[in-house]
Amino acid sequence: MNIKLFILLLWVECIFAAILSAAEITPDDFARGFYLEVVKKGAVYSLELPEDVYLTVQDAFFKDVAVFNGAGEQIVHGIEPIEPESGKLREQQPIPFFPLTRGTAEGSSLDLAMHVDKTQQGTIIKVETGPLTTPFEEHGQVGAYLLDLSSIELKINHLEFLWGEKEGDSSSIYTVNIEESSDLQTWTPLVTNATLADLVYGDQRVERRIVKLKRQPKQYLKVSWKEGDTPLLLTGVNSYSRLIKSAENINWVALKSAIVEQDEQGPVLQFQSDYSIQVNSVQLALASTNSLVPLVVQSRKKQNDVWIQRCEQLFFKLSVDQVVLENEPCFLKPNVDRFWQVTAKDHLGERFIEQKNLSLMLGRSPVELSFLAQGEPPYLLAYGSGKVSQLDGILTANSISELSAENSLSRIRGTVLPGERVKLGGESALKFPPGKKPWRQWLLWSVLLAGVGFLAYMVKKLVSEMQRESENKVPHDTE
Repeated sequence: MNIKLFILLLWVECIFAAILSAAEITPDDFARGFYLEVVKKGAVYSLELPEDVYLTVQDAFFKDVAVFNGAGEQIVHGIEPIEPESGKLREQQPIPFFPLTRGTAEGSSLDLAMHVDKTQQGTIIKVETGPLTTPFEEHGQVGAYLLDLSSIELKINHLEFLWGEKEGDSSSIYTVNIEESSDLQTWTPLVTNATLADLVYGDQRVERRIVKLKRQPKQYLKVSWKEGDTPLLLTGVNSYSRLIKSAENINWVALKSAIVEQDEQGPVLQFQSDYSIQVNSVQLALASTNSLVPLVVQSRKKQNDVWIQRCEQLFFKLSVDQVVLENEPCFLKPNVDRFWQVTAKDHLGERFIEQKNLSLMLGRSPVELSFLAQGEPPYLLAYGSGKVSQLDGILTANSISELSAENSLSRIRGTVLPGERVKLGGESALKFPPGKKPWRQWLLWSVLLAGVGFLAYMVKKLVSEMQRESENKVPHDTE
């Protein structure tokens, strides 16, 4: 047999096996689905997967997700996590700020009749209130700060405040109000009762220096605090551009049912997840307000695996002026572990665990599905299948997601939204087939191994023929 013909036939058979496997998958193989409403027609459609998909799929990598057209035919699709571009999460730019003093002649009312020199573009170049150079005990006359955003080119979403420490005092906490103005005359509230904090607990530190803005602020901001409160001694203010949506969009799944176990190190609080999700962050939700405790979070994929430490940090929930401060989530290397436990670092942590005074939150990033507009609508997004999660017949192609994300090809992208949710195969579709032999995989591997064996035979035969030709070759005499 011609070797090129054999390889061609081998590839044809492999492709046929994949197509055969895909053709046997129907919507009824899945538990549930969403009809997708076409808002804008295109050659490629994309949408973020609805929440119920994450909580239903039997494979953390979405092998049991498929798209069908109106004729019930499976459509090629791609699934990619929505991740922020490296280095482009946000940009930072310092903000010029000026201290404003309280008028001594009129009690403690804030003196807003300051003289401000500005450029034609509105940039403040001088505020006649004097620089903040007096010792700390004389700073009581500083009642606010003026922030000049006229030179800031970013779309501001966050403000970061930096301040000095009072000598002999390592902890500080402030409650500030932020107002905005476009002319330095009329001021309107932008943020009310924002809490800034720098607290020390043993060798741990709790910092809250960021204030999130709901919208792009006006040209000037005024930061003030209540009369009688300790003045904020700013040393710097930074602006941060708006984070892309996915950077802030962590979807959380709460694991509330837990059991307390005892090991050699003391009590541990163990959780088990019923979901197949890729976890990239964790958070411990403390039940009691004004709680602060160092804890360790561990996980493992299977019940008998060794525990892997995922996070060790100070978890807190503090209430200041009716504003609750909580620690930032702990970000992890993505994993699909189902078993989790929380261990203590001191006696306070042991008490939290014994009283089950917390719950574990697992965080995941959103995922985008893209598919080609093959066939006529209505398109059906089907998900959740024990059977399909074990197959390799789903028609997927990551290049579709890359094509959909290409800005230069925006004209081919259409828009779909999740519509009516429907029951397909029901809960029974989530069960894994009992003891079904993977004959398709066996057949494919058999064909591949047979092909390798045939190639080895052909090479051996060719070498043998070359050796015989060399032995039978007779040299000519040259007399």
